[in-house]
Amino acid sequence: MTPKDNPPAARKYKAFISYRHKPLDLEIAQKLHRRIERYVIPADLRRDGEKKLGLVFRDQDELPISSNLSDNIRQALDNSEFLIVVCSTDTPESLWCCREITYFLEHHDRSHVLAILISGDPETSFPAPLTEVRDAEGNLVELVEPLAANIVADTRAERNRLFRTESLRILASLIGCPYDALYHREQRYLMRRVFMAVGTAAVIAAVFIGMLLNRNARIREQLLSSMINESRALSELSTSAFREGNYREALETALNALPGRDPERPYVAAAEMALSSETYLYSAGLAMRYSQSFEQDTEIQRIAVSRDGTRLAAADRNGKINVSDLKSGQLLFSLKCGTQSPILYYAEDLLLVSNGEAKTVAYSGEGEELWSSEEEIILDVCEEKGLYLSCSLLSGSPQHTRVKEIRTGEIVCTLTGFDPAMYSHNRGAISPDGKTAAILSLHSLNQTSADLFLFDLSDGKGRVIRENLPFAYALLNYNLDFDNNGCLAVTCCGDDDLLKDREDWDGSFVLYFDKADNWSCRFAVNLFFGSGVRRTSGAVDLSDYMDYMECADGGIVMAGRNRMYMVNTADGSLRWQKDLPDRVRAARAYPDQKLIGMVLANGLLTFCTMDNGVLTYDLNTYCFEYPYSIYTASLTDIIDKRLDFAFIPAQSHNLVSVISFSKNNRFDYPSWSDRLPTEDVHFLLSPQETCMAAVFNDSDSNICHCYLLDPADQKPLKELQGPYIDYTEYNDFLGCAQLTDTEKLILGDFVYDFGSGRVTVLSGGGPLPETAIKRTAYSFREKDSSAVITAAVSETPIAEAGNDSSVRVTAGSTYDLEFLKNGEPAGRSTRIPLPYEKPDDVLTTYYGFSSCRCLSAGESYAFVCAQTAYDDSSLYYLYDMKEDQWTELKFLDADSPLSDGTACSPDVMAIAEEHPQTAFLDQSGELCLASLPSGEKIRSMEKTVPSESITKLLFANHDEWLLAFTRDGVLAIFDTETGRELHHSGYSGKNLRFHGTARYGIHLIPSMNRLLILYSDSAYTETAAITIDTGSMEETGFFLGLSVYFEKSEKVLLKPARSKACLGEFCSAAQMQEIAEEILRGSGY
Repeated sequence: MTPKDNPPAARKYKAFISYRHKPLDLEIAQKLHRRIERYVIPADLRRDGEKKLGLVFRDQDELPISSNLSDNIRQALDNSEFLIVVCSTDTPESLWCCREITYFLEHHDRSHVLAILISGDPETSFPAPLTEVRDAEGNLVELVEPLAANIVADTRAERNRLFRTESLRILASLIGCPYDALYHREQRYLMRRVFMAVGTAAVIAAVFIGMLLNRNARIREQLLSSMINESRALSELSTSAFREGNYREALETALNALPGRDPERPYVAAAEMALSSETYLYSAGLAMRYSQSFEQDTEIQRIAVSRDGTRLAAADRNGKINVSDLKSGQLLFSLKCGTQSPILYYAEDLLLVSNGEAKTVAYSGEGEELWSSEEEIILDVCEEKGLYLSCSLLSGSPQHTRVKEIRTGEIVCTLTGFDPAMYSHNRGAISPDGKTAAILSLHSLNQTSADLFLFDLSDGKGRVIRENLPFAYALLNYNLDFDNNGCLAVTCCGDDDLLKDREDWDGSFVLYFDKADNWSCRFAVNLFFGSGVRRTSGAVDLSDYMDYMECADGGIVMAGRNRMYMVNTADGSLRWQKDLPDRVRAARAYPDQKLIGMVLANGLLTFCTMDNGVLTYDLNTYCFEYPYSIYTASLTDIIDKRLDFAFIPAQSHNLVSVISFSKNNRFDYPSWSDRLPTEDVHFLLSPQETCMAAVFNDSDSNICHCYLLDPADQKPLKELQGPYIDYTEYNDFLGCAQLTDTEKLILGDFVYDFGSGRVTVLSGGGPLPETAIKRTAYSFREKDSSAVITAAVSETPIAEAGNDSSVRVTAGSTYDLEFLKNGEPAGRSTRIPLPYEKPDDVLTTYYGFSSCRCLSAGESYAFVCAQTAYDDSSLYYLYDMKEDQWTELKFLDADSPLSDGTACSPDVMAIAEEHPQTAFLDQSGELCLASLPSGEKIRSMEKTVPSESITKLLFANHDEWLLAFTRDGVLAIFDTETGRELHHSGYSGKNLRFHGTARYGIHLIPSMNRLLILYSDSAYTETAAITIDTGSMEETGFFLGLSVYFEKSEKVLLKPARSKACLGEFCSAAQMQEIAEEILRGSGY
């Protein structure tokens, strides 16, 4: 007899669908019924060779209200492996749905109850039996949330779209596989179906001609457009998953949006943009990075990371524990401890689980139960000696306190010296050498005071070393810890406002007991952690007042609320105190590094030094901040320069994300990187890439340090020192600095000649007096050499004017302009008379000769603006490099019209690289293109950015593109042939503003179809880099620290903030995808 020959209720069912007989509920129940029975299980996920899931029971008749469940319904529920509840706002009112759920749970595990939400929300649409766990007397034990698919939508079309993907959550549970496994297969299957449909259409179209061929072309175009839109959507989902801490899903989704996995998929720049962030492509040094994410079905409440940083254990509210490999992300095994919210400990290579039923279980690295102990909870673990301290807390029974072996669970000793009927233990600690234990025990009768016991573990005998310590549940908290000398520290933090009326309360304190002095109290110090009860959602927060305490580096470090103290153990003196942005959620001391790592409740992971408490980020490059609060966290030791930080995001309680300190091994550190400062260093590259310079303007010593570096790391580093550059001019000088292939650095007023080892004042060949002030006004590359336009004022500075750089303007005052190459005069100079107004005119540096500057330069021409008066009137000169000739340009005068009748205001302008053309803003605010030297207007660019905010114009790609940068952080790229805008992106959200005097680097990388833009500004600690796909003209990446690009080798120099400089490859999109795949395989960073 086949299954279908049996009576309906007697058959075996994969699932029983419970639903309300309402139109929408019925529609979804029918669709789900068909979806499950028709679904073909992927070959690699099949069990016992079954291709289909099996039958589904769905009662099609509305049952009478008054009767009990029929025998058929009960039999169908008994024979069903899963129960699926269709939940709408009407479902909680259905007695039959509630009875079916209740009956099913009496005979099946709760994990086999699934839900699909079709209207409302879980609070209003989930029936009570679905979310409430009750004991035999009907008392509410806990609230749970079942695994549910959510297809709530405003329209039918949107609901159908959600059903296609959300129903996969139900199918995944029925099959017993992760949701991602089905989701990605479904996406590929849909794509194959589309391609098959298109292929079939193409065969049919081949029979016809003309119109049908055009129609087929439109179908292919629509398919391509559909895939592009899908890739864009996947890119957004990837970015969202990354922000939420779901690292693996972010990488998988971004890879699915790129053509690497599916060669037919068109390239979308947004997918590369997402992946470039998620792979930390140009994050060098020891930096924090997402490494893994782990998801469970219900809310995770406890996590533990093994001491060697290789394993993560996560326990959910139902007592299920998943143990995963931190490197690969693979689930190693799962445990069911039989109680909610178990407490986890990693000791040696074993996992200790202490559950709410006062039972301790030890599991091996393979998940095998090694031993268990009833009626006890763990007070402390001494991993160094393989011991743990435990006690029983059963009311009405003697309180046994023992020290046991972790590996066997056998009793080492039973602690004596106190009356179990008179005390209940609150806190405990074992010394690192395993010879001593301390326990704070509460007086059982009054419960307002406690005694501190000390035990010798050689015989278990104990004695009181401190009596009548103040105690109050939920109002104060104790912590105990032994230091490396075996001495005991005890800290207490309480609420001063609520405890002020108690005679025995003088405020929070720390006690230190000296082992060498028969455990006498060496010192008692009072501390102030603030007052006021912490509240969460309007209720009193009963979590610990003392959030963290540990002995390290000859001190006791402790944190309560948002304040941290460190007290010296030698005499109790205060080493330092620190107010933090929020309270400490988790912390750990790292004595070798002299650091304390902390994660705060606001999501900030940071470090402070043990010496003085100064916040420092030297290890992690950045202050890593999350856009959400941390629910729980665990820190492990730095092992091989690696720290793992596991946390549960407040927005995703069923997810654990892990952040690791890891080093990007794709970059090499030249020998000279150890000799450079780690802060405020700026780099320059010579035209032929034969040498490189680093500039460090040291305000502490008032010295400008300049270093000559060999990119190939074959030659030793050279250093020259010059005068300190005032910060008001530093950015201007960096923007126009040049390094020649002859090892000369032109920076501001000076030439640093590394060949001769001399620093000299920049000077040309013009007949100027020795007292003339000469400044570099602009520099540029001219045919692979370094060229400089300088400006000088031929008058003596007057100190009595109050500014050493001020000069007196007289009838004989002039500007002198010169052209130099590689630091030497290379052409004629020209002298521009200054307008003489009155004898006592004083022209300061800012308003005078420093404003005489070269605005832009190309291959043949250079533009120079001479600011000559306070009324902003200007003189503009064009230098013809080929003819070695200076010409005053009348058409650039703001008072003179262009050939088309418009006036100009050329404060922001650019000269084309290869063509006799210029781009500038005219007086009407239009961005114009004009020919040189005539000034005849060619065309205007689209007005897509406010003209008054543009600070820099640059030509690129053989003058085909014009790049416009604004002070608001906007980058726009225009087509010079049509004036059309090709690209528009904003970076104000990344705190980036483009300044006209900053240093810009424009690089075209044809082999990768990439435009690379480097922006270096002394106001920022790191160079900003932007990459743009030259095909779509869309942004593909934004990076910090990418300082120099080597065009010949396609390598980059990275200089992250607070880290050493390093060299590595500039990655293509294909290389980036390979890196992401390696990370997913667990062989990445």
